[in-house]
Amino acid sequence: MSKNVIAQGSQTEIVFVEEALENVTPTSGTVYKLRYGTDSFDAARPTEFDTDISSDGQKSSTIRGLNSVSGGFQTQLAQGVADPFLRSALRRSDFTENSYDDTVNITASGTTAEVKFSGSVSISGMIVDGLVKFGGSVASANAGVHRITAVNSSTGVLSVAKIFGSKETVTDFTTETGVSAEVDERYVKAGGKDIVSFTVEKRFLELNKDSSIVRISGQRAGEFSVSSQPGGAIDFNTNMMGISDTLHDDGMIGPSGWTVDGAHTTGDTTISIADGSTNPTTGDQVCFADDDTATVYTVTTGSGSSITIDPSLKDDLANDTKLYMTRPGTVLGDEKKMESILSTIVFDSGQECVTSFTLNYTSSLQSRNCIGNEDAIGFSAGDRLVTGTMTPYLSSNLLSTLDKIRSGTTFSINFYCRDTDGNCVAFQVPKAEGDKELAKVADQNSIVQNIPFKGIKDTTTEASLIVHALEA
Repeated sequence: MSKNVIAQGSQTEIVFVEEALENVTPTSGTVYKLRYGTDSFDAARPTEFDTDISSDGQKSSTIRGLNSVSGGFQTQLAQGVADPFLRSALRRSDFTENSYDDTVNITASGTTAEVKFSGSVSISGMIVDGLVKFGGSVASANAGVHRITAVNSSTGVLSVAKIFGSKETVTDFTTETGVSAEVDERYVKAGGKDIVSFTVEKRFLELNKDSSIVRISGQRAGEFSVSSQPGGAIDFNTNMMGISDTLHDDGMIGPSGWTVDGAHTTGDTTISIADGSTNPTTGDQVCFADDDTATVYTVTTGSGSSITIDPSLKDDLANDTKLYMTRPGTVLGDEKKMESILSTIVFDSGQECVTSFTLNYTSSLQSRNCIGNEDAIGFSAGDRLVTGTMTPYLSSNLLSTLDKIRSGTTFSINFYCRDTDGNCVAFQVPKAEGDKELAKVADQNSIVQNIPFKGIKDTTTEASLIVHALEA
């Protein structure tokens, strides 16, 4: 009698690949593995009771409702982890990358500096409050990712500031003359029109039987949120919608359809195989239908005729036994998390002490459903909304911002997230409005302002939200 293996969340992985054509799973490309805490990928097949009541007081029949494919995941922000889903939600096929390499003069003033370009490179496209990375031959004190505080394109002067937490020890800039600098920007703006979709697989690794992989295609990110509290990591959540889901035995972009060629016994390490497509390769994961131990084996060498596995075979196999194979995904992003104690929030050009911060973005993505069809045939994006809430402590710096909020004047919000390597992701709301009805809550020591806000389109940057991401 075969062993009944129960699925465990700790032995479940989610992988995805970006689609070139919406709802079409690619036959090649890079499969990425998600780092996530929780997920909610779901395919609903609802039914509804008919409204007719039979004479015995019971429902007489059921009718079908609409099928839906949705989901999302929660993770902690790290360099590169959120990039594909940010592009999908903001509807951009890629990040914009600009280089301004030049010979520059750097005039230092503590944790701020002015960078004078030679004039051969225009800096008019640089985004104030965005991120810039200095490399090349600049001194180590000047290298890395910094915040842009001003851009004077007529004089070719760029003003920058270090990004650091309020209690962090920071190395000051140093003055340099005639230094060869590599200067880079990388960002993605809201307001695009590109469709960025994914095929997502949820793999139940310990089952390894028929239909042990749920594959959802046509997945698009409709919204995301970023939130932070004092101490700890920074949370990133995204919600997605898909078009169709199916059950699979093999993973996408990898070996499929293989069977055992001839009988094999316990202890064998080389297994003859036949009849499949896409040859197995080193690192692929495999298990066998007749293996009652439900062991997952790793392919150490593979070809179109045999595989060598580790560990050795734990159960006898008959001829034509089916192989279940998956190709592991490349882990997405950096394993080091962005930390709130290394991060900072600047709004209305002043660095503030904020006890909690949440930023939400939605494209109001909705499925298109038609009479005569129970599955969604596509999606429509509606209003793009940037909202959030922050709770700064009342301070002298904050008073001018509060005056602006009460008078209906706009201000900027910038959340700079960093890790210990200096990698940085910044969420920039160039133009925000606050709720005029401010609620003041006093505790024993200080007054906390609860400020709901919404982003509106900024005519200078042509965006309501810009996400910058640079690797140190």
